[in-house]
Amino acid sequence: MTQNIPQKSLSEFLNDWKNKSYDADVGEMKKCLNPNKYLDFITPIGNYFIFIMDYQLGKYAFMSPSVHDILGYKINDFKRMGPSLTQSILHPEDIPHLNKVLGQIDKIFSEVPLSQKMEVKVNYNYRIKHKQGNYVHILQQNIPIQIDSKGNIVYSLGICNDITSFSKDTTVLMDVEFPSEKNRLIPIIFTEGKKMERFTKREIQLIPFLNKGLSSKEIGDILCISEHTVNKHRKNMMKKANVKNTLGLLNFLKIRNMV
Repeated sequence: MTQNIPQKSLSEFLNDWKNKSYDADVGEMKKCLNPNKYLDFITPIGNYFIFIMDYQLGKYAFMSPSVHDILGYKINDFKRMGPSLTQSILHPEDIPHLNKVLGQIDKIFSEVPLSQKMEVKVNYNYRIKHKQGNYVHILQQNIPIQIDSKGNIVYSLGICNDITSFSKDTTVLMDVEFPSEKNRLIPIIFTEGKKMERFTKREIQLIPFLNKGLSSKEIGDILCISEHTVNKHRKNMMKKANVKNTLGLLNFLKIRNMV
């Protein structure tokens, strides 16, 4: 799923979404929209705001008041300007990476069977400018909450966690949770000039043992592999996460809800 990713801007994706052929039931779906019923899906880290994206209109159908506390803008600012406001205050270095993220998301949802589309969850991070001028680090979690009979996403729920106090890492990363992977997160890492990488199944298998503080030898004994092999996996994971030690790796994993 990582090949032939569409290279488009947010505006181009918005136009694509608006121009899709939605089925006749979309109007009825929209009459039943109740943002409060989706609050149980939220797994916030510290301060957060939520929004609901209307793909057919290319606008925000809902934005929580807490966006003002985190970004300094009021709900009416986003109601008036829509996603164009978000696009205008993104960190310029993150925009090309986020375009790749959007392309990857679009490709994933085009390939996932209709029966599983509602089960795919996507997380990614970026920097966005506060109204006062400072940049806020955001971890965004996206969950489809309504699709039509053709498989088009009508609404998605976005949870934007302020992780500024957790991480100063400027690398844009994307985690995809596929139902076929037994709800395990598969991180896809975007780095300028490099291809996307992801943790292998064996590397993911190490995560709970690393979180328990087990040594490489102890992990090797449990998994029936050598201490050297465990150390090699650790090194590869730290390289992919762009951290220098196991503590940094665990922080990386915690921020992305992987431990």
